[in-house]
Amino acid sequence: MPIKYPVGLNATNNRSDVITIQKLLVKQGLSLKIDGLCGNKTINAIREFQKRLMIYPNSYVDINGKTLKFLNSNKMTTLNNSNFHSVGISRKFDVTTLRLSQSGINLLKNYQSLRLKIYDNQTGKEISHYIKGATIGYGYLIRNTS
Repeated sequence: MPIKYPVGLNATNNRSDVITIQKLLVKQGLSLKIDGLCGNKTINAIREFQKRLMIYPNSYVDINGKTLKFLNSNKMTTLNNSNFHSVGISRKFDVTTLRLSQSGINLLKNYQSLRLKIYDNQTGKEISHYIKGATIGYGYLIRNTS
């Protein structure tokens, strides 16, 4: 079922499009009242559905997006969890597989100043011995190796 405008958080939320998305969410097994209003329950239902598809659900259904494609499909593909581990109710990406791009480094340098002496990240004060939160450089968190 196509929609004319985006539905969800910070979207256009045209009533007929919201009804379409609500019907598709119910068809996918989510409990939701079909009323054409995109309130918290609809936004939460979109987010819950997206948790099956993406790492960071945005509660937004675009007219040509992945969420609408999977809402319209009869078979559901779920996120491959091989690179993730579960912590409480959220998923965290395995950061050991990540690398920071040069753009990311430049952004970090805009927020962090270069500090060549170890400091407590919580207080910003220089320290002479290891404590949890010990930091150096551009916000590099030091781990206790003992």
